[in-house]
Amino acid sequence: MPLTDDEVRQAWEWYQAEPQRTWVDAERHFGVPAEGLRQWAQRQGLPSKQWHKRPRRRVPMTYGRILDAYHAGATVEELAAQYGQYPRNVLDILRSAGEVCTRCEILLARNEPYGIAVLASGDRVCQECVEESGCEVERWEREPVAHNVVDAWEWRRG
Repeated sequence: MPLTDDEVRQAWEWYQAEPQRTWVDAERHFGVPAEGLRQWAQRQGLPSKQWHKRPRRRVPMTYGRILDAYHAGATVEELAAQYGQYPRNVLDILRSAGEVCTRCEILLARNEPYGIAVLASGDRVCQECVEESGCEVERWEREPVAHNVVDAWEWRRG
């Protein structure tokens, strides 16, 4: 049974009376399909609410939550499953946060007890890449470890 213009206006006024009310709420209240009410109101020139202009609830970005969980010990696979991401996307996040060696792409936090060097460029690299490439280290973020007795002697003398 079609609604009258007055019934549509009454439903629209009820819908507009409270900011949180939706067309679905009006459907429940008046027993008329929400989409039908919205369309009939639109034909009469009665606007719907602009929901996108409401302030949104602030939610921490996935990026930060992934980094926090990684630092707490979660694996890439666990993070991918938990946040609905592909493992390569999680690795991209870790790479952009400097958690991956810029030369060999090993996860630095998972490469304990070996050292982490910071180069003059700001890049973080693993101890093995420093040893293989001979790149100049600005500082050690995590001190290097000696691989054998000869290396230990060399590190102490150096």
